Amino acid sequence: MNAHNEQLWATARALRAHAPFVVIGSAALSLWHPELDERYFLPDIDLLVGDSGDALRLAAALRGREFAVSCWGEPVGAQTTPAELEGKLYLRAVRGELQLDVTYASETLEIARVLREAVTIDGLPVCPLWDVWVSKLRAARDRTLAFARQHGLSVPPGAVERSLLAR
Repeated sequence: MNAHNEQLWATARALRAHAPFVVIGSAALSLWHPELDERYFLPDIDLLVGDSGDALRLAAALRGREFAVSCWGEPVGAQTTPAELEGKLYLRAVRGELQLDVTYASETLEIARVLREAVTIDGLPVCPLWDVWVSKLRAARDRTLAFARQHGLSVPPGAVERSLLAR
């Protein structure tokens, strides 16, 4: 595993004590497929939380680790309230080349169920694999299929079809 990915994973593991979350997106795929993590430079880690209050708890922990936290370009500080985050979907935390996105709303995942059904891999709660694929396909089908081909990953049978159905 490269040093960049290891720093991202170490940061995510440290956040477990602050609020419940699951790893989603390409980062989740790299946990489900360890061979991918060996050769893939993660641009970021996406974490899904239950609500904006949990997102703010993670934001405080990330600021404590010297990350700059923002929401749509505006700084997120200790005085930011859940009401201020209404309708904005996610927070971004950046420190140098490291980036974590904390999502507290999703159009492609059933948040409560995914949090409840998370699977622990390498000490991190991870979105169920089927849901990762369906979510990624719903968000960007062509890009997700290209990613799978590029990295030699198999999209589960029926996932493309499921992604086309309403949630």
